[in-house]
Amino acid sequence: DDWVLAYDSHSQKLYISTNLGRQWATLHTHVTKGHYYWAVKEVDKDEHLVHMEVYDSHAGGYLYVSCHIPHCSHKNSHHSLGTIDKNSLLVQDQYIFVEKSAVEVTLYVSWKRGDFQEAILPRNLRAEDFHILSTDEDQVFLAANHRDNLTSLYLSDTTGLYYVLTLENVVALSLPSGFLVDVQEVKGLKGTFVANQHTPRRNPRTLITWDKGGEWTLVQAPENNIHGQPFNCTLPSCSLHLHMDFSKTIYHIPSIMSRKSAVGLVMAQGNVGDDLDSMSSDVYVSHNGGLTWAQVLEDRYYFVFTDHGGAIVAVKLVSSKPTDTLEYSCTEGQSWESFKFTDTPLLIDGVLNEPGEATLVILVFGHLQSDSRWYVVRLDFGSILTAKCTDHDYTTWVPSQELGRQCILGEKIVYERRKVGSECYNGRNYDREINVTTCQCTSEDFECDYGFQRSSSNRTECTVTDWFAPNQPLGECPEGHYFLRSSGFRKIPSDNCTGGVTDWYKPRQVSCPLQQAEGLHVTANVQPAAPTHTNVTFHLKQDKGSKASTVYTWDFGDGVVISQQGLKNSSTQVHSYDMAGTYTVSVSANNSAGCSATSMFIKVNDKITTLKACAPSAMCVNKPWNFTVTPLAGDGHVPAISNQSGLGLIHYVWDFDDEEETDTKTPLLSWQPSMVHTYTETGEYSWTVEAINPVSRIQHEEDIQVYDILKTLELSFTATLDMANKGTAQWRQQFGDLLEKQLQEVLNVSESHLAVTVYPYIPTRVLVSVFPPCNLTKEMAVPKENSAEAASCVNELTKALKSAVDADKVSMTLAGGLVVKALRVYVLQECAPPLPAPHGSYQSIIAGVLALVVILLLIVLVGYFWKRRRERSNWYSQMPVPTSLINEQGEMLSPAEDFMDQEITEEEFLDDIEDDSFQPVSQPTLVMMSGVGPSTGGGGNMPC
Repeated sequence: DDWVLAYDSHSQKLYISTNLGRQWATLHTHVTKGHYYWAVKEVDKDEHLVHMEVYDSHAGGYLYVSCHIPHCSHKNSHHSLGTIDKNSLLVQDQYIFVEKSAVEVTLYVSWKRGDFQEAILPRNLRAEDFHILSTDEDQVFLAANHRDNLTSLYLSDTTGLYYVLTLENVVALSLPSGFLVDVQEVKGLKGTFVANQHTPRRNPRTLITWDKGGEWTLVQAPENNIHGQPFNCTLPSCSLHLHMDFSKTIYHIPSIMSRKSAVGLVMAQGNVGDDLDSMSSDVYVSHNGGLTWAQVLEDRYYFVFTDHGGAIVAVKLVSSKPTDTLEYSCTEGQSWESFKFTDTPLLIDGVLNEPGEATLVILVFGHLQSDSRWYVVRLDFGSILTAKCTDHDYTTWVPSQELGRQCILGEKIVYERRKVGSECYNGRNYDREINVTTCQCTSEDFECDYGFQRSSSNRTECTVTDWFAPNQPLGECPEGHYFLRSSGFRKIPSDNCTGGVTDWYKPRQVSCPLQQAEGLHVTANVQPAAPTHTNVTFHLKQDKGSKASTVYTWDFGDGVVISQQGLKNSSTQVHSYDMAGTYTVSVSANNSAGCSATSMFIKVNDKITTLKACAPSAMCVNKPWNFTVTPLAGDGHVPAISNQSGLGLIHYVWDFDDEEETDTKTPLLSWQPSMVHTYTETGEYSWTVEAINPVSRIQHEEDIQVYDILKTLELSFTATLDMANKGTAQWRQQFGDLLEKQLQEVLNVSESHLAVTVYPYIPTRVLVSVFPPCNLTKEMAVPKENSAEAASCVNELTKALKSAVDADKVSMTLAGGLVVKALRVYVLQECAPPLPAPHGSYQSIIAGVLALVVILLLIVLVGYFWKRRRERSNWYSQMPVPTSLINEQGEMLSPAEDFMDQEITEEEFLDDIEDDSFQPVSQPTLVMMSGVGPSTGGGGNMPC
């Protein structure tokens, strides 16, 4: 196909071209750099599939997504997998890997595009990171970085799920993009790997395996050095140690080089001794896949193969010294020649094949000491290797024979390769002949299975570990079915042997035992809380153990207990809670093999369905008022709140409509259902409050008129009013309209003088606001020249209302024949303009002062006698304080705080009002209900 993928790291977009880049279209956005993959042939069902890791803002993390090109149709976001760690998606051969982090990192594997399952390490060890080294030959070669920077190598079964340890304490280096491991595969030789391992002194040493980790051995050092002098190095105290990726990253020492086109040829930097020396490094060559080595150059070099290994080029690596000379060998390193490749010495940055190691062309690139630009020198070895190799220039090589074995990984492989002494070129089209013979299976073709380890006394035996139960199946094993019980061995997945001892090592078919349920997980579809009277769906999952015959008992924490047999019948439960609270939901799984249990906590909150407000329909300008609301649940009760547990906490958002709407406007927030506010200008406003808790939010809006001349009165009625109160908004509206109409008739005024507010509570509270215009103005702010007359008008109306109440003229007959009669009038809030400044002579001012002194003396005398004799006619101007609203210290309770925690019955409220033992708090100052004591004209409301 002419299809090409391209990635823009700036926009994080993945593009697709179907015509070799002439036109491009966006395939997907928010794609992680380097984590997008074409479909794998013969594994993915559709070759027009792309796998990618993308960020999803709705999911709040990264997802594994696969979709069909070119338009990303039939997209699969694999939501069952959930969010994954960034930079963790890897699609390789028949495996897909992702990582998920919680307390520790977990690796998930999909084999042959099946469901993702958790990878299991020995002892269920956890890791902080993973690195996939190889997925060749139906097996995963894995490095896991554990705590304390300890890295170990593991080999999987065919499915990539169950891993066995092959090498501990491997040298590794953590990087921002992951971590690198000092492990190198010798390319072209199946199952051959080299690794650096930390010694007890933490100094690295090099090990090699020819059977993919079945057995690791130290690397045999050469007998003599480059000068023919003996190394005197004997295993195991002394061996050859090689630099790999760790040294390349930290010390800039080139790593091991091997190529599939140059089978058996390996070049590396290293040293001979008891461990790897970062300061000392020479060049070593192996012609037989790492079995034997020779020192060929001293010091550090860049090196490269060309012509299938027919020529080796090496350039000395000196960071601060330019060079114009390179070394080359046409005898696989046995002999070397020097060649001056430039007239101007360069600081060498590297050596490349061009366009690959099958050609005779190499590139040397570097820069001048005084110039940062790169210079590239192209060398063609066609002038040196002029003769084409013939059949007489080739020989055969059998790796297993050199190792003293009949076969390696079930095969005897015979390679054709050029004789070391033949100075000829293979050519670009050289096709190496390889003969493969399948071998009979022996013990060497098997490794210890999961849960087993090599016997310390007999390396041919695998014994069960102390943490593994071989008679228990690893996966799900329903009753009545069978599982394969391991013999302790498993065939190496990349091994191709047949017959032989295979039957001896085969697992045995065993009936599934009854197992105790393990790994119970219970979840609920609520976040962060569930509402009362609402169905909550609970899900139960079980990782291991028998399911069909197990009895599962659900305890929902509210007295409801359900028992059912079989996970299929019990995995999903639907339950609702009638009361708010924190509940423990537990599930126990019982069978004859044992009992397991799990639990979870769930918070249940009342859903706020109604907000009842305490505020008059009119108030004074520049006078504070405590606006109060009461949240109610669906059945009319106040939602349960616990400050200690955080259960049901409600926060309130207030808006009083007297600020200009801007982007920077700050909302008024409170945890209490009240907010004191003062309007600074007269007018009509709509104030709103929104109550929000974890399961609901509701908004309430009311209109209010703000005047500069106003009296807010409260009328108390006979107990029949509470009997008639149906507690609905419709009833309050009807009663308010009826009362307002009657007051207009009794006082002989229009509706513009009065406003009636009925609070949504029992005992029923009724507020009457008396205000101008009194035929003076239609505005809420009275002109100065009319202010005295307007105030007088309001006072006269108030006195007239008091007189009407005293004369029993405010009386109504409601539904059911209930007679409701007003009993008293109380002043809650009043406002009037300031008195005009005095005018006249100096003498008049003195006279006024003297008159004021006389008046004050008279007030004191009147107050003294008033304490002894209280007249009923003065009650309209005072607010009695019910005993239920006074604390032990004689102080008023705040309606926004203390009273919200008290319950006052109808009888207590009416008894308090009728009690003749009440005494005014002060005279003639009004007692305001804000809970802050006497005031000089401010206003407040009774607690709801």
